[in-house]
Amino acid sequence: MIEAEVRGYYYGDLASRTAKRKQWIMGATLFLSSGAAATLAAKSNPWVPLLLMTITALVSAYSMSAGLDRRVLTLSKLSGRWIQLNAGNQDVPLET
Repeated sequence: MIEAEVRGYYYGDLASRTAKRKQWIMGATLFLSSGAAATLAAKSNPWVPLLLMTITALVSAYSMSAGLDRRVLTLSKLSGRWIQLNAGNQDVPLET
């Protein structure tokens, strides 16, 4: 069943893209909340630390509210199930 294979790859691709987005979000959150960002912000205008703090809070809130961990897990399971379905149907001859 070509449809099962396509769906398996589709969900696998979605899981990969969602995992990469989560990695970028976590990296940005760690950097913005680190001492390096605070040092850079201290040497700039007084409103920059407030802006960085606000951005960090918004990014963290988005990550939690979007449920990216749960979404990656669900998409990975869907990909695996569709690929298993496709593998199980490889031995079935097509009727013509």
